[in-house]
Amino acid sequence: MGRVSAAFVLLWVNIALQGALLYYTRVFVAEKREFSIRTDYDNYEAHMYGGDDSHFVFTPNGFRRGLPEFFQPALFASLDESVKEGACSIPLSQPLFLALVLFIWTLMCLGELRRCGELFHCLTLSTPR
Repeated sequence: MGRVSAAFVLLWVNIALQGALLYYTRVFVAEKREFSIRTDYDNYEAHMYGGDDSHFVFTPNGFRRGLPEFFQPALFASLDESVKEGACSIPLSQPLFLALVLFIWTLMCLGELRRCGELFHCLTLSTPR
């Protein structure tokens, strides 16, 4: 019974550490980058839809989103290079990068599930009574 209890304690410690890591990544990394991305995309939208407030709807966060009928692709040539750089480097806008990250994350999750199943089998089903 002691080994099973120790395994469950370690499991919950592992889950708590992963939760803490996700929380602190969100607070210290993602929120700052998220605001930067929203600002870059807002600048892109403002230029590509002509800049008139009647061409936009505003998100709950106050950022512009253009109405489809006012989109002007020809304006991309006159877009400032820094705005192009910011809008085109939004991480999840790159499908290949996103697919790679999701694939690696999926493999890690499957490996963790396999290890949990093996540990469960060893501790509960294969342990002599």
